[in-house]
Amino acid sequence: MNFFNKITIPTFLKPALGGICVGLIGLFLPGVYGFSQQSVDRSLYNQNTLELLLLLVLLKPLATALTVGSGGHGGTFAPSLFTGAMLGGAIGQLINVIFPELDVSPGAYALVGMGAVVAGTTHASLTALIMVFEMTNNYKIILPLMLSIIISTVISKGILKGSLYTIRLGREGTGLDIYGRKSSVLKSMQISAIIENSDVFIQESDNYHRVVELLRNSNYETLLVRNQAGNILGVITYSDLRKTMFDEEMSSVVDFLIAGDLMKKRFPVIGENENSDSALKMMETFDLEYLPVINSEKEFKGIVTKQKILRVYQNELFKAENDMDMAS
Repeated sequence: MNFFNKITIPTFLKPALGGICVGLIGLFLPGVYGFSQQSVDRSLYNQNTLELLLLLVLLKPLATALTVGSGGHGGTFAPSLFTGAMLGGAIGQLINVIFPELDVSPGAYALVGMGAVVAGTTHASLTALIMVFEMTNNYKIILPLMLSIIISTVISKGILKGSLYTIRLGREGTGLDIYGRKSSVLKSMQISAIIENSDVFIQESDNYHRVVELLRNSNYETLLVRNQAGNILGVITYSDLRKTMFDEEMSSVVDFLIAGDLMKKRFPVIGENENSDSALKMMETFDLEYLPVINSEKEFKGIVTKQKILRVYQNELFKAENDMDMAS
């Protein structure tokens, strides 16, 4: 919690302060201590009152935040299971109160709630799905469980740019992306410093056979199409040519096709003042090997490749490790 970062007291006293706060909560609601299997079982078997479930839903995350935020020992996975069970059980009981004719099972809602909260806090959707399914071994729960996990994950990723395991690192400037790369290093690498002048062009007027030949001899599966003035008009990839290569009807007209007929006019580009983190995300989103780079006047400056970014990234990490070794 940022609250503890702002308090001007010695660091070793912060866990004690967090422990006192949790202890005060536990005096009135002992169920917040640790991972109470008994409380979870009571929720699964609908043996907790609605008032108790709502209190635990509110106070368990607070107790966990006080513990972890103050520097105390505590995880987030078990509290997520616990909170999900309480939340799901409470929703199940509320539905029975509002719509008594439905006569739903609050225990089933508790199970689904466990999976949804775990998926939302850890961004490990498949883990949450398999875990809850193995607890029940009931195929009937798969569809509502999948739906709740999807909704929970989408909402969580829309609000937080990371899971509970990585968001704190991100705030400290040492965040990791989904591939375990240090985002801070990638963001410090400007595109303008790693632009390449590679021969990835074909002319708009090049015929079909020339396009195939250039693609076959190129190091990339995507080529940029430009006109006589040197402006980039679009891109052509192997996938764009696949239909003409294997379609008998198209084979009869390929002699009349030029690059301008085959290209896609819409393609992603990146500005030279952007950073490598943004470039990698774009390339991984669109499954590209490189991106065309433009300046502020929309003029083509060159390309930036995924291979070059990762090579420079590794060099930056190596330099940082050497600097740390020399400093120690």
